[in-house]
Amino acid sequence: MTPASTFEKFLTSVFYTSIIGVSSFLLVFYLVDLAFVSLLNSNLDSIRTAQEAVLNVRPIVMPAKDMFSEIFSDKMYLRNFSYNLISPFAVTSIFLLGSIYFKRFHYIKTATTLILFLVLWVSTSLYVMKLVTDDTVWIGNQYWQNENHVMQVFALIAFTVTIVFSVITYIRLKEKEV
Repeated sequence: MTPASTFEKFLTSVFYTSIIGVSSFLLVFYLVDLAFVSLLNSNLDSIRTAQEAVLNVRPIVMPAKDMFSEIFSDKMYLRNFSYNLISPFAVTSIFLLGSIYFKRFHYIKTATTLILFLVLWVSTSLYVMKLVTDDTVWIGNQYWQNENHVMQVFALIAFTVTIVFSVITYIRLKEKEV
């Protein structure tokens, strides 16, 4: 057998961390959610009876819906879900870059750096937005009032970060093998 090339190692790491990892997490999450929803729905009569005894009123108890049917029946959930499909790849690219960049304790260093970066980014964004919008009245174009536009910008930023960090990770991985 020939050894794996750098590109094959990179694609394998992305495949296992982004696709397999997120898919298995979501599968387990939905199975646990389905089990709890089924348990709750099977005990609706006892819940209704207990509430009648305490409240002396016949309560309206509706069966719970599982997360899978909730997401796919609501257009807003589905739209937000589609905008966030890039998120696992963005997080994976950040952590893969950290694992290549740092020699020891790469996970802890990457997580700490990521948290510090997020705190700095959010606080700077809030400060700048406060400076820009303080004592102003919104007139004219309502572009940023539309939730779709904001989600599109966040998805575009996540896509850009993913591509940039993936390219840097691949270059660093290539440098380490030389």
